[in-house]
Amino acid sequence: MKKNQELFDGTAIGDSRAAVIMIRISASEQENSSNSVNIQKRTCQDYAKDNGIAVVGYCLMSDITTKDKLFMDTITNITKMEANTLLVYSYDRLSRIGTELSAIVDYLNTKGISVISATQPFELK
Repeated sequence: MKKNQELFDGTAIGDSRAAVIMIRISASEQENSSNSVNIQKRTCQDYAKDNGIAVVGYCLMSDITTKDKLFMDTITNITKMEANTLLVYSYDRLSRIGTELSAIVDYLNTKGISVISATQPFELK
């Protein structure tokens, strides 16, 4: 969704944000994945509510999926949703490898999607 484009309920949204929340659990969190998922989800939902961001979808990822084609398929699917923002708990939830994170953000930006973190005070563009 691009700026000033007609949106999901038929209204023009101007500069408003519509986000997909991505939640990621690592292998070390597998035993406590329910707790980690709930913390990330609640934190992102609260951030969205406090900042006037409409949540239009969710995506759950694990370390295993970041290593294969499924991860890029998921990133591609996010670009097909009615979203202009990917909201993550923290940027390391998207990737812990700087160059990989940069490549993902660059790709999403070419699709009109910015990446923000609910716990880190800067936006990646």
